[in-house]
Amino acid sequence: MSRGAFQPGISVIVPSYQGCQRLPAMVASLSAQTLAPELFEVIVVLNGPADGSYEVLAQARAEHPGLNLRVLTSDAPGASRARNLGLAAVRREYVTFLDDDDCLEPRFLEVGVGMAGPGVCALLPIVDVRAGQREESTSLGVRIKALAGTTQLARGTAWALGFNACKVVPSAVLTRYRYAESLDSGEDVVFFAHLLKHPDLALRVPQELAGAAYLRTQRAGSVSRQASSYEFSVRQRLACIASLRGIKVPEASAQARESLEAAQFSFVRDYLKTNPGDVDSAISEAVDLKVPGLPWAELRTEKARRLVISYCFPPYADTAANVVAKHIAARGELVDAIFADMSRVRDKDSSTQLIVEPYLAQHTEIRVDPSFAAWPLISSFARKAARVAGKRMASAAPYEQLYSRALWSGSHVAAALVKLKHPGLYWEAEFSDPLRFGVDGQPREGAITPGLTTLELRRAVSSSRWPGITLDTHFALTEAVTLLHADRLVFTNSNQREVMLAPYPEGLQEEARAKSVIRPHTPPPRELFSLGTSRAQAVPGNINIAYFGNFYANRGMGPVLQALATLPDNARQRFVLHIYCGDPAAVDALWWQQAAEAPGAPVDVRAYPYADYLDFLATTEDYDVLLVNDAKTTGSAFTVNPFLPSKYSDYSASTTPVWGIVAADSPLSGLPLDYRSQSGDTDAIVKTLYHLLREVD
Repeated sequence: MSRGAFQPGISVIVPSYQGCQRLPAMVASLSAQTLAPELFEVIVVLNGPADGSYEVLAQARAEHPGLNLRVLTSDAPGASRARNLGLAAVRREYVTFLDDDDCLEPRFLEVGVGMAGPGVCALLPIVDVRAGQREESTSLGVRIKALAGTTQLARGTAWALGFNACKVVPSAVLTRYRYAESLDSGEDVVFFAHLLKHPDLALRVPQELAGAAYLRTQRAGSVSRQASSYEFSVRQRLACIASLRGIKVPEASAQARESLEAAQFSFVRDYLKTNPGDVDSAISEAVDLKVPGLPWAELRTEKARRLVISYCFPPYADTAANVVAKHIAARGELVDAIFADMSRVRDKDSSTQLIVEPYLAQHTEIRVDPSFAAWPLISSFARKAARVAGKRMASAAPYEQLYSRALWSGSHVAAALVKLKHPGLYWEAEFSDPLRFGVDGQPREGAITPGLTTLELRRAVSSSRWPGITLDTHFALTEAVTLLHADRLVFTNSNQREVMLAPYPEGLQEEARAKSVIRPHTPPPRELFSLGTSRAQAVPGNINIAYFGNFYANRGMGPVLQALATLPDNARQRFVLHIYCGDPAAVDALWWQQAAEAPGAPVDVRAYPYADYLDFLATTEDYDVLLVNDAKTTGSAFTVNPFLPSKYSDYSASTTPVWGIVAADSPLSGLPLDYRSQSGDTDAIVKTLYHLLREVD
């Protein structure tokens, strides 16, 4: 509704539940307002079973004939529902709320309307009334009085949005929004948080406050006086935070919304500090509500015995972070974590925090410039991480185990420094792919620069039983130190282990094999699939094939498109290929190329940007087939294929069938697949497509 559609003046919305005893005083305070009666309306919304309130208001009309009193009724109880009905009925230019057990001093409406304006809310004084006695110096009242005679941005005084009372707001703004009727408390905070969508909205406090206060009755049973309990202080506060997170605000208002969340979490913190046994339950509540990133660490009393060092870690969007998160969740034990600030090179995916938060005690993000290949930057992270670990090891509860995982080699560099300082610490080191070799099987370039980290790692090799190992890159140095000093080595597949150990002396190979295990990537727990929101755009009646992942020169989609292009039109048109990747435009370009080269109708290819990890899991459930294909190592320096696609572990936990396009003797070829085709064999891929057609028909 535009501003011009509202009449001059103000609408006063009063929700009332079983309020027949309280209504007369409230109505009397409105009748005594100094604002001209024709400039305001009172909308009383009676909600719940009849208790005689309607008759009380009819009598009030007779006693106060000049009062514009409108009465709405709702059989369903609930203050939020009542306020929403009132908002829908607003006719005046401004709106304020009044509870049925509260009153307004005579000048409240006059001053409020006089101070408000387009884009400006009035904030008036508030006085608590307890057993008939006024309490002028409440914390809220003092804060408002301190702003007398000033105009502030609403986002700069977010605390004033945390309650219903004593505000006069332009109807053109406020009537756009509604209270969350699903919330049992905190609905006022969430409702007024919508005002943060208007970053230039102002709050104006009058200079002269006398006679213009909101009189708030404090009585037993009111929300503001509820006793601390798990239900009120934890469950309902977390629900409120979840609702606040759902309000999208401009960047300028983000800090203000965070302050409202922090105020709600203060209830949680206060309760759990006196009830530490409920911390795990509270974290589970937050996970179920999809609320990541809350400061649980300060409330943990149990100390972690296992330290995880992972260069990339939630909330950063990276496969390495996801795999570590799944590993921690699968073990189900409390850990501490140290990781790098990846904000310069990776987006954030806060959903992955939900995977680890039930198992995360302390976590430290190292402020560094992230790098995959620059040794000085990798060393800087490692030394800072080792210092953090050292301080924790000096505590009353030192770690018993250390875990690191790399393709980002900084994980192992930092872990090596910690292990060398604390030899008794059990170090489990996992390799995702060959470290010193790139995807083409050639040694990765990585110049080693002098420094303390270089000195310590070289000394760790030279003092071992195998001092003659060639260390011409920092990748080789990191890999060698890890093989020598880790207590347990984890490889994702046997091919990877053989490729990585082949350059080393036979004796070292035997030692490494003896302390190694083969452990494919951990599948996500099934409960994670329900935490995301499906982004699937499956076409009903068609066979919808989904592929998730970037396009690499050695892992392309060309053979699938070529196979689809060979099908007759009536068969080809039954398939839709959905591709989620980092560069949808590149997929579109490939589609146009295929369409130009192929006769008949083009293959239906639809490209989308990546989804957050938990949304990706949910999305996999809504397609007909999930496609995963091997990296091609033909023509590379690899004698065997050492790569196991990480997406397979995610697919394997989905209820959707998995189609693998596999290379001979690859790690993927030996794993369970619902459909399989030989990589590079177009005829085999075509046979699988016809197989899919027969199953659907």
